[in-house]
Amino acid sequence: MEVYEPGGEPLSLSEGVLRLEEARQYFVSPGAGAPEGAVAWLGPLALEWDGAERAFRLPISQWIGAQLLRVAHAGKETTTTVQVVPRADKLSAQAWTVLLSDLEAWLPSLSVGDQPGLQGSVVAGGSRIPHLVEAALPLIPALLESIRAVIAAPRQRTGHTELFVPAHQVRRVERTALGWLERHPEASRALSARWDTDADARRPPLVPVGHATETLDHPANRYVTWLVRSIARDLGAYAEALDGTARGSDAPAGTHADDWLRWCTSRAEALREAAGALWALERRSWLARLAPSPPTEAAMAVVVDDPRYARLHRLGRRFRSPLFQFGRLPGAPGAATRPSYELYELWTFLALRRLLGALLPEHRWTSQGLEPLATLDEPLDGASFEATGPGGTLRLLFNPTFRGYLSRGTAPRFSISGERRPDLVLLWESEGRRRWVCLDAKYRVARDALADAFESAHLYRDGLRWPEWGGRCEAAVLLAPAELPACAPWFAPGFVAEHQVGVFRLTPGAEAAPLSAWLGRFLGLCAEMAPAPW
Repeated sequence: MEVYEPGGEPLSLSEGVLRLEEARQYFVSPGAGAPEGAVAWLGPLALEWDGAERAFRLPISQWIGAQLLRVAHAGKETTTTVQVVPRADKLSAQAWTVLLSDLEAWLPSLSVGDQPGLQGSVVAGGSRIPHLVEAALPLIPALLESIRAVIAAPRQRTGHTELFVPAHQVRRVERTALGWLERHPEASRALSARWDTDADARRPPLVPVGHATETLDHPANRYVTWLVRSIARDLGAYAEALDGTARGSDAPAGTHADDWLRWCTSRAEALREAAGALWALERRSWLARLAPSPPTEAAMAVVVDDPRYARLHRLGRRFRSPLFQFGRLPGAPGAATRPSYELYELWTFLALRRLLGALLPEHRWTSQGLEPLATLDEPLDGASFEATGPGGTLRLLFNPTFRGYLSRGTAPRFSISGERRPDLVLLWESEGRRRWVCLDAKYRVARDALADAFESAHLYRDGLRWPEWGGRCEAAVLLAPAELPACAPWFAPGFVAEHQVGVFRLTPGAEAAPLSAWLGRFLGLCAEMAPAPW
């Protein structure tokens, strides 16, 4: 198996891991001669064959994370771990690690790398489909194995019944039978009658005999049936939700629609296969004959005592946990993704809060509306930090909406053209004077990309209005994770001072001295104030 870029040499492994860059096209060759019948997957995604290239297409979109690359042919399978890293001209691996660490420490329920990286966590209010798939599917083999172990050696319940049999068939007299004979003297007389003189002796009486039977209708087994059927139904529901998301064209902004559809389809197929395996295992075993029942006290007593049932219970709890139930309520978040550029945008919100905190050490900080940032709920307008203290009051808004001029109504802020939503807005009130600026996070750092981004800076600087905060936007700057030599003049502090637009570098794990100095001047602080290192 060889992995290469179009027209490039095969890539080599680094410490057993194949490192690829995001937003690039790769090819996977199954070997010499490109044998027919070979198949390849990236995680659950089946790769498409390119006849002209005689290799599988491996497109990597805007996501960061780990996956498993597999190529199978003639009964043999080759696997390698793939680590998708940020573009070299954006963030280093170390900077990306710092970014993720900062975000997870700030918002523990933040989901990262859904499409399709394996990093992330389940939010407290219910999860989203990609997380469920990535978390649940690796547990399916262990779940099936634990179910088979229970089926092979189940707990049985002993049932006791009384059967009336002719006295001469009794081989063992039990105390209960003796007590019954004492209460029925006619049967006792028949037992003592002589065969040759008493007709009753020729008709032996029926005597009760205890009979023990073993049955699988045990509370623990009814719980196993309920658990298997519930998990199978849930996995099927997740597959339907993914199908609906793909058909509804709900691909997040900035995500390639074809790539989104392929990942949704492959995940849904994997879920259906897992659900089918559970249904088949249940229907072909004695579980199908039992009535399902949620766990009872008697069932849990077996779970605590029997290792086979305990293992199945531990695995089943992960599938049935409320944290693993996606919401069906109106407005509940769907199978959304968290692209790498969006993570950088969120991180800049946190980074600016830190920079401003270092510049205003005596201010008291509060926050509001941060929960939607972790769940991608709409609208995001409303998340903010606020600081009050000596010298003035500061507010940092995330993604505020400036309504279009013709539909502004009574909105306190608006755009003189169409609706605009800058990433960040910083407001400062001091000595009765109010000022505000816009800041926009731009993950793309190439020359053409930043040139395009300047258009939004011009629109914000010239077209946004907030009458109660002084009217016009005072300045609009871009925040980028890297500075390329070709773009260096745009990053010069004098450029921002002259044109009220410009670019500042803001990289995780690195100092942001020029940006910190510019913020200090905006706040009217001493320009010589040293910024706090990251």
